[in-house]
Amino acid sequence: KNEDFATFHFIALFDRGDYSGAVQRMGPVVQASPNSMFIRQAFSEMRRRATTTATDKAKDKLKSGLGGLIKRPPL
Repeated sequence: KNEDFATFHFIALFDRGDYSGAVQRMGPVVQASPNSMFIRQAFSEMRRRATTTATDKAKDKLKSGLGGLIKRPPL
């Protein structure tokens, strides 16, 4: 079944920390099992982690860009 493969694929992506990829791959699984509490909870957690990861990456990028300006020694 395609749903079985998708299930294992999103779990593998999740384990590797690719939360946004896992959320994308989980769509067919959620559609195939809309009443599954486990699937809904896992999907919710993956969305939360994907959002947190994206936010953290944006913050780090901003800090590294501003860090060069702020940490310059005075002239």
